Amino acid sequence: MRRPHLGFLAAWLVAVAGLASNTASDLTAAGDTYWLRLPRRHWQDLHLGIGLFTHGLFPVTSNEVVRERDEAGGVRYREKHPDMERTVAGRGIQPWEFWRTVPSRRVMMRERPALSQRFDDSGRPLLLGLGFQALGGIAPFLLPWLGLLVALPVVLWASAELHASGHAAAAVTLGLLLGVSCYFAGVLRTTYAPAGFYVVSLLGLGALASYAALGRPTCAGLLMRALGSGVVFGVCLLCRGSVAFELPAYLAALTLAVWRLGRQGSPVSPLLRVAVGALAVALFALPGLSASLAARRLVARTFVAYGQAAAPPQRHALWFGVWAGLGDFDRERGYQWLDAAVNEAVARQGGTPIRQGVYDPGNEVILRAQVLRDVRQDPLWYGGILLRRLGATLTQSKLWPWGPLGGVSIEPAGDPNGRAIDEYYTLTPTLDTLGVGPYRGEVPMPLLVAPALLFPVLALRRRGVDPGMMDALIVLALLAAGSLAMPVAITTASAPETQAFGVFYLWAAALLADSLLRGRRQKRSASARA
Repeated sequence: MRRPHLGFLAAWLVAVAGLASNTASDLTAAGDTYWLRLPRRHWQDLHLGIGLFTHGLFPVTSNEVVRERDEAGGVRYREKHPDMERTVAGRGIQPWEFWRTVPSRRVMMRERPALSQRFDDSGRPLLLGLGFQALGGIAPFLLPWLGLLVALPVVLWASAELHASGHAAAAVTLGLLLGVSCYFAGVLRTTYAPAGFYVVSLLGLGALASYAALGRPTCAGLLMRALGSGVVFGVCLLCRGSVAFELPAYLAALTLAVWRLGRQGSPVSPLLRVAVGALAVALFALPGLSASLAARRLVARTFVAYGQAAAPPQRHALWFGVWAGLGDFDRERGYQWLDAAVNEAVARQGGTPIRQGVYDPGNEVILRAQVLRDVRQDPLWYGGILLRRLGATLTQSKLWPWGPLGGVSIEPAGDPNGRAIDEYYTLTPTLDTLGVGPYRGEVPMPLLVAPALLFPVLALRRRGVDPGMMDALIVLALLAAGSLAMPVAITTASAPETQAFGVFYLWAAALLADSLLRGRRQKRSASARA
C-alpha cells in the first residue's frame, strides 16, 4: 500500500473508532433497563425485519407492540410475546454484538403472521430483514447499529475525496470530529425514528461536493461517483423521506462536476459534456428508482397474498408533518407539534381519527387544504416562520445555553407546545456534546459555529481571493443548501434533523484547519526561499 493512501484510511479509522465507541456506550448505559426504554418504532421495525427474514413477505409481523404504563406513570412499549428479550438474556448477547444471531425457531413465529397496515418509511425494516438474511439469522442488536454500518463506507468516501484533492488535513480533522461527536453516533443509533439516514445522505452530499469543487473531475470519475452517490441517496431516501429535500443540492453538485470537466486535463467538447451530464443524472437516479420499485413490488405481492388489492403508502405522511411542523414557531393559528393536535384538527373537519400505526390518506387532503389556506391568507405570518426557522438552523440557537455555566443545555420553551419540542432534543446527545465512550462534555456552541464564520472571512481577504478557499466555500454552500432545506421548509421541531446542520459545521472546521495549515506551510516556504 502506498503511503498517500494511509492518510484517509487513518482519518476513517479515527471516525469509526469514535462512532463505534459512542454507540456501544449509549447502548450499554441503559443496563438492565434497555428493553424497557425502547420506542414503539424499534419493536415494529424489528418484527417487520423478522417477518421478511422468516417469510419473505413485507410488511408482516408475528408479534405485537404493547403500550404499558410503569409504576411512575410513564409510557413504555414491550413485545406482547417477550420472545426477543427472553432469548437474548438466555444466550448472553451484548448490545455491541450486532453480528450475533439467534435461530428463527427461538423467536416464536406463527404459521401466518399478521399483515401490518404500515404508513411510514419502509426502508429501515427492509434493510434490517436483508441484514438478517446476510447474517443467516435474527440479530437482536443489529437495528441500533444499522445506521452506523451504512455510514461507514460513506465516511470512507468523504475522507478519500478530501485526501485525493490535496486536503489531507481536512480529511483527518473531519474524521476526528465525527469520532468525538456524540450527536452523530446518537442519531445513527436512535431507533425512535430513522433520522440517522438523513445524516448519512448529508455525508454523501459532502463527499460528492468535495469531489466536484475540490477535485479534478473526469468523465469516468464523475460517472462512477454519480452512481455511488445515487446508491447513498436512494437507500437513505427509502429509509427517511425527508432526504428528498437534499436532492437539489445533489443535482447542483453533479452540475458543478460536469461544468469543471476538463479544467485541468484534456478539453471536453460541449456535446460530450452534455452527454456525460445526462448520463450522470441517469446513473444517480437509477439506484433510488430501482430500490423504490423493488420495495413496492414486494409490498404489493404481500398484500395480494393476503387478499388485499391495494396497499397503504409505505412512507411517512407529508402534510401530517407540515401541519405539525408549523408548531415550531406558530402561536397564532393553533398549529402544534403534537399528534393529538393533528388528530383534533382532522376530526373537526370530518377526517378519520388517527390510530396508532394507521393513518388515513384522506387526512392528507384536509391538512394540506388548511395549511395552504392559512399561507394564502397571511403570507407574512408564514414568511416570518420561514425566517425564524432559517435563523434557528443556521445558529442552532436552541443549544446556545451552556450547562456548566447556567445549569441548562437547551433553551427552555415557554409554552406547552415548545416543551413537546424540547423532548425531541433528548432523543440523541445534542450537537454540542463531544467525547468518546463515557467520557463526554458539553462545549459552548460558539466554538462549533466559529469555523463557519471565520472561513469566509479568511477566504475574502483584503489582498484578494484565495482560489482554493473559494472552491472550499462552494463545498460549504452545497452542504448548507442540502441541510437547510428540510428544517426551513418543514420544521425545526424535529430536533435530530435540525441538528444535522452540524455536518456543515464539521466540514467548515475541517476545511479551516486545512487552510490554516496550508497558510503556515506557505509562509515557511516563502521564508526558506528568502
